[in-house]
Parts: sequence; C-alpha cells; structure tokens
Amino acid sequence: MRHDGDSIYAQLRSEILAGAIAPATPLREVTLGERFGVSRTPVREALRRLQHDRLLDRGARGLQVHQATPQEVIQVYDVRILLEQEAAGQAALSHDITDIMQLEGLVERDRALSEPDDNTRASTNLEFHAAVWAAAHNPVLQDLLQRLSTHLIRTPHS
Repeated sequence: MRHDGDSIYAQLRSEILAGAIAPATPLREVTLGERFGVSRTPVREALRRLQHDRLLDRGARGLQVHQATPQEVIQVYDVRILLEQEAAGQAALSHDITDIMQLEGLVERDRALSEPDDNTRASTNLEFHAAVWAAAHNPVLQDLLQRLSTHLIRTPHS
C-alpha cells in the first residue's frame, strides 16, 4: 500500500486513540518515514494535523503523544457535562423510534455484561453516549462532543 499524508495521519490517529502509542511517546519524522516507506514531507503533514487535533505536543526533543493532566481531564468533563445535558434535552424532544430502539438495545446489552474489563466499559459507555448525541439530531453538538471524547480516550481510567 502506498502511503500519503492522509493515510499516515489516519493510521497514527487510530493508534494513538487506541492506546497502541502511549502518552509521552516521541514521534520522529525519520523513523515514521521509514516505517511507512515515504519521505519526511507526508509524515510532517500528518504530524502537523495530529498536533492540530491536540493529540501531539511539542516536547523538549520534538513531537510526542499528548498526556492529559488531571486538570485537563476535569476541564473536559466539566464542558462535556454541559454539552451532554443539552444533547439529552434535545434528544428528548427530537428522537424518533429508531433512536429509542437503539438506546434500549444498548442499555439491555450493557446490563447483560458480566464484570466487563476497563476497555469494554469505556467503549460501551462511549457508544451509549454517542447514541444519545445522535438522537439529538444536532450535528454541531454531536461533533463537539465527539471532539471532547477524543481528549478522554487517552485517559481511560479518568
């Protein structure tokens, strides 16, 4: 497969969000260029986009995977609470039968889980919340909440 800046960005973003690349891990252009079989230019483009997404920070020796501080986690939750309240209110007014069926199915699935591990808890929780956001039928609100969730994916024990 031939890689470009978009595919490198997507691959690295996926790995960061999945925890395959741990917080504070440095990402080097030369190493990534070798890994993907490309020059530094598409790697630099991908890293710039990841930095714009706040998934990378500039460290003492280049870019590294962002490590959320406890204060940042609290701030994200504070904003998320405000937006989730609005999403739930809009979902209560705008939902349709498909939304209700999906939410009921997710609740039933979650109740049937027996001692789920942390990853399962996190993914099922996010899936339920995303269904509530979708039921609001407000794409702007849904986008904002998805972006906030990106900050918390890297802090699964928060």
